[in-house]
Amino acid sequence: MSFNEIEEKLKDFEIEIFSEKDHVKEEIEEIEKKYKIKLPDDYKQFLLKYGASMICDDDVFYKSLEQDTWSEDEFQVVEFFYGLEETELDLDIQDKIDSYSERFPEGIIPIASSPFGNEICLQAKGDNIGKIYFWDHEYRKSEGDFFLVANTFTDFIKSLVKKL
Repeated sequence: MSFNEIEEKLKDFEIEIFSEKDHVKEEIEEIEKKYKIKLPDDYKQFLLKYGASMICDDDVFYKSLEQDTWSEDEFQVVEFFYGLEETELDLDIQDKIDSYSERFPEGIIPIASSPFGNEICLQAKGDNIGKIYFWDHEYRKSEGDFFLVANTFTDFIKSLVKKL
């Protein structure tokens, strides 16, 4: 998996970047140290290049590996990606990690928003580092409220499609 695959896929979309400054890898290392997590390289490169951003095309979907409670066809919408700084749209990844720390299992962090208060999450600690999940904020069943979307961040980006 390479960042080139992510960049090639994102050429299909118009991206709006809300980050107002360039960021450096040391900022990501500080986040990893602070939260005792390990971010995959493809996601780190995405953070540095795109940061707080959104895909401007109407209704960008991704195909999930696991059926969630919101969709009937395994397709779900992605809205905003979180970045390394405060923005007017409240897209700072550290704020999001702090906000959800008591609701998410240790090592799962939010990386993007999905409609209606749901989140796209990344496993950043433990056996499944790098896996991407959909979190349903209303689903409270014993089997969990996280649904596997992709095995890697690159696979997640490669699954993005325009409105069906």
